[in-house]
Formats: sequence, structure tokens, C-alpha cells
Amino acid sequence: MNNEEVQGELNKMEALEKAREINVKADEEFAIEKFNLTNQSRLKLLQCHEEQLEELFSISRASILTFAEDEGAAVQGYIACHAKAGEAATEAYTQTSGHEVSFDLETTLNENCTGSVELMSSSRRITIDSTLDERLRLLEDKMLPEIRKDLFGPNENRKF
Repeated sequence: MNNEEVQGELNKMEALEKAREINVKADEEFAIEKFNLTNQSRLKLLQCHEEQLEELFSISRASILTFAEDEGAAVQGYIACHAKAGEAATEAYTQTSGHEVSFDLETTLNENCTGSVELMSSSRRITIDSTLDERLRLLEDKMLPEIRKDLFGPNENRKF
């Protein structure tokens, strides 16, 4: 081989190496772009799922408000309830149990609460929150995996 042929072979090898580097760089950029697009679509899907769950929970809260308007619901326990429901609950409790009971305005529930009861010990150090708000919050936490499965189908990435 003469010098020209050797130089031609070297140029050819350098060109092949450069082409290989360009291909590797293009593949890396493609993989990064694909990852970013996949991640963005996954985040949009998760955001949509979260919005649907929030809508479902807000509808549940709204339906509980209508249940809280029922005066008969306050008879199940009588320690803390809405001030407006206190007199009706006192009368209903007296009729149901036959015992006289008084209504204390210091132990009423917050007006933002949807209702039901909050039971307290006589020293008021132990409290059992059985309000509809608390029950719904507990239900949302406990049933979230089942609700997601019912709304969006099973997740293949989850083992449980």
C-alpha cells in the first residue's frame, strides 16, 4: 500500500468513527426526549386521576350535607352536636329513652362540620370524633386504592 491508500483508509476509518459517534449521540438524545415525553404524559394522567378523585370526594361531601340536615341522625349519640340541632336532639332523646337531658352550648360542634356526633369523656380528655366529616375522611384514606382500581383499572406496576 502506498501513502495515498493508507491516508484514504485512515480518512475512511475516521469518517466511520465520526458517524458512529453521531449515531450514539442521536440515540442518547432520542432516549432522553422519549423519557421526557413519557414522563410528561404520565404526570398528566396522574393529575387527571387526582382531579377525578377530588371531584368524587366533593360529591360525597355534598351528599353528606343533605344527610346532616336530618334531625333524627343526632339521636345516635348525644355529647357534641350543632347548636341548631341541640334542641331537636334533646327532645328526640327524651322521647326515645324516657330520660331527661340538658343541652350545653359549650360542647357544640363547629358550624363548618356537617354533623353527627363527637363523644367525649366526662373530663373531656378523651374524644371520639364520629362526625360525618371525619368518617368521610377516613373512608377516603382507607378506600383510595379500591376507588382507584374501580375508576382507572388495575395498575400493572403495583404488586399488591
